Amino acid sequence: MASLLLACGDEGDAVPRPESVAPAPSTIATPEASALTPSETCARDLAEQTPEAVRATLGELGYDTLFADVCVGQRAEQAGDPAICAELSVSTLREHCVARVAIAHEHPTDCPLSRTIPGRDPLCVALAARDRRLCAVAGVLDRAVCEAALGRAGACAHLPEGERQG
Repeated sequence: MASLLLACGDEGDAVPRPESVAPAPSTIATPEASALTPSETCARDLAEQTPEAVRATLGELGYDTLFADVCVGQRAEQAGDPAICAELSVSTLREHCVARVAIAHEHPTDCPLSRTIPGRDPLCVALAARDRRLCAVAGVLDRAVCEAALGRAGACAHLPEGERQG
């Protein structure tokens, strides 16, 4: 859950909801475009908006499914269905996708299992439940992020400078 980007130290009582940013729909109507599924169209449009150098690097890394994975994650969040995350090609992405869906739709019972303690990931559960008391179960860094995200001003003040974001 370390990749969950939340700014430490932001004040405010409102818990921000994750926003999915869908790529702009294609405005070019072609016969082959009409045969594409919405997910394929999304991936194609996203790839077209990405600089060639980035696409080439992804190809060199062997991650040619990146664009499809982004679109699957967006579809899962929009639908509120963690089962869609199973379509992702990378296991770490599947786990984070499930957590994002659970948090965005306030379903703590959908959070993935923890890798370190029995039960569900504590950061995900606390954020999905919107309950700062549950942050106490999370590890030190996750606890600070959790408390800051759920409205405790200064929750990250005790962290070393290099561990703070924002």
